[in-house]
Amino acid sequence: MKKITLLAAAAVMTFAMCGQKKADVDRSLILINKAFRDDNTYVIVCRGFPREGVEGIQAGETAKEAALLNAQIIARESFNESVDVVALGTVEKYELKSDHAVVEYVIRAPGLKRSLKRE
Repeated sequence: MKKITLLAAAAVMTFAMCGQKKADVDRSLILINKAFRDDNTYVIVCRGFPREGVEGIQAGETAKEAALLNAQIIARESFNESVDVVALGTVEKYELKSDHAVVEYVIRAPGLKRSLKRE
């Protein structure tokens, strides 16, 4: 079961990475906020943009996938290797805008704050 979950996550990440190939998207536009809610809960709010050439529902779904991938990448960069940000993370909400999606991604683990990388 764990292998299936990892394969599915890898497929989603690969698909979402294709949607992030827009050269004109400034990386500073991706991250909206990241902060600890408490010592065990970390919240990342970020944007994702749709794949080029898609419209309608597909644009919204690819933007959501890109936002999720962006949040997971930011989380991986924020914590040491002992934290599995995919397994411990959940999407609290998505918000679709006219040209992008916003995700609120929450990671929960006992003593999570101790695992934060020092910047």
